[in-house]
Amino acid sequence: MSLKDKFKKASKEVSERLEYIRGDKGILEQKYQETKKISPEDKLGEFRRIAVLGGIDLAWFLFCLGKFAGKDLKTIFVDNKIIDKWNKENENKKVKDTDSRFKQWLNKLQRTYPKTSARLKLWMLYSLVATMVAGGIKLAERDANENTKDPKIENVIDSDERETNGDDIEINDATKDIVKYDITDENFPEKFVDNNWNDIVISVLEFETWYDKAKLQQNESRYTHSAGLTWFYTEEKGKVTQYACRESYVNKADNLTMDQRWEQIRLHCLYKNEVMDKIKKEFNKYGFSTVTDQQILGLFVAGYQLPSRLGDCYKKNGNLLCTGIIHRLKDAGSDTQKQVDAFIAGTEVREKDRTGTNKRRWWCAMIYIGYITVDDLINMDRDAFSAIKINTIFKNNHFVYDAATIEYVLEQAKKPSNGSVKQFIEKRNVPLKGVIVKHQKSKIENNENNLSMAKTLDGLKAFKSKDYKKGIKCYKEAISLDENNMEAYASLALAYKKLGDETHSLDDYENVLKTVNACNAQMNKNRNLLHDPDVKAAAYYNAGLAREEMAKLYEKSNKTNEAIECYNKAKSNFSTAYENAKEAENTDRMDVYKDSQKRIDNALKVLKAKDIKKKTNSFKTGKNKVSNKSAKTVLSSKNR
Repeated sequence: MSLKDKFKKASKEVSERLEYIRGDKGILEQKYQETKKISPEDKLGEFRRIAVLGGIDLAWFLFCLGKFAGKDLKTIFVDNKIIDKWNKENENKKVKDTDSRFKQWLNKLQRTYPKTSARLKLWMLYSLVATMVAGGIKLAERDANENTKDPKIENVIDSDERETNGDDIEINDATKDIVKYDITDENFPEKFVDNNWNDIVISVLEFETWYDKAKLQQNESRYTHSAGLTWFYTEEKGKVTQYACRESYVNKADNLTMDQRWEQIRLHCLYKNEVMDKIKKEFNKYGFSTVTDQQILGLFVAGYQLPSRLGDCYKKNGNLLCTGIIHRLKDAGSDTQKQVDAFIAGTEVREKDRTGTNKRRWWCAMIYIGYITVDDLINMDRDAFSAIKINTIFKNNHFVYDAATIEYVLEQAKKPSNGSVKQFIEKRNVPLKGVIVKHQKSKIENNENNLSMAKTLDGLKAFKSKDYKKGIKCYKEAISLDENNMEAYASLALAYKKLGDETHSLDDYENVLKTVNACNAQMNKNRNLLHDPDVKAAAYYNAGLAREEMAKLYEKSNKTNEAIECYNKAKSNFSTAYENAKEAENTDRMDVYKDSQKRIDNALKVLKAKDIKKKTNSFKTGKNKVSNKSAKTVLSSKNR
């Protein structure tokens, strides 16, 4: 290849790279797509990818370095006198008759303007190197950039309740009938995943935290990525391989596109000994013949991350430690209460984790018996299930599932302003299959008239419409019907606080404190029945907020001592809330309570500074008055 051809080729590469940086993908896009096909499990895969994507950048960097700075490396990196050196070279440039007209003109220009030419030459080098590096970064980060594009969703999401902050969603009134699956069919797992993919997507987004970047959780050996995955899967020629998400696979997980992330989830669902395979084995083990899609989905949610919880737990010597969920479901037969209780966490879960696990398991049980469907989940706040109070759905060692309780929990979980599942699907371009239709719900058999929870539900609706006085009345009636209704206590305290914010009344804030004290007294009285550190944390937090507002009212009335006392008590309440949240391992609330303590510290600092200034000014005023009075007395005596 001639020098002229090499120059043309190099110019073309630079041109293509500049086009890619501007957004015109061209040939480099094709090269990128080819490198994506490199097998991830190939040990040389990452090196080859970097080599292919960065080869042109590296070659051009070396070319530019050799062409423009090869003789000046020492000068650039050691002496830092590149401008001075090039300046002297330009001053001595000679115009040769043998040179081309362009070169004669260039030498003359450099000789006339030596400093300008030297600086221009240096900046050309910097610009060229920057262009090469920018092109490499553009290629390497391309997957991340794809995730931030405006989504163009073609899927239709169905819902009667338009609580999506203006999201334009088409509604479909079709109803999905209950479908039964033959467990003996060897392709049953694949059929369920394919036919119920949208249900899986919605339930996973509700019950699992989403990680765009892999994160190593406390006491874990594998990184968590996407929707709660700790494994990385590859598929080649129909063979799927599972790798622990560690070392190089952490970077691979971070660079997955949205479609690739959900393909990882699909592979996880179907992999040997993972959730669907475990469900099938346990069903066959305990003689299930046919099950509904809702029942499978409930078990899927329960076993997505830890499928071992679906089966029996044995000691090393073979003795049965505890029965699995599916074993207990077999023993439950057609008894709905026993079916629901089959999901309750036992000794297979550490004692300190059981409260959080049972919050999740209650939802799984409700999905299993068909009382809650994905139509409910899609409109809920993501991870809203964790906000449920354990004392509301777990009483006397049984899961509660009456109509009023279920409706109350669902109503409380709908907070689309915080980011619903539906909004996540829309904004992140989550891959669905076709449309989402309504699911047929089962009739609630245990529809006992839970008057206390029904009143609590009325109070919640009044609270949401900002009718705090009506809400307070409803919550009080709920407590009178069931003194162990912790939802009513917590809600009553918050309603009093909101009312106090409107009326600026110390009495309303005092009622918050009385309610919190009553709530804590009831929990301490029935420790075996009522124990939820999240409830305690919320109660003390509400008390702290009330005392903080009381301090502000005292401050406005120039009652500094009372204000300081309230601020100090508020800080103590926030500190207690923090300790309870720590016990519950609720890190989000811990941050809120810690910030509240800092806010109180700042308020106390400002108030004490004002008080000192006020006392100083009072002292000066008094001193001046005494001085003036003494002066008047002296003048009066002289006048006599």
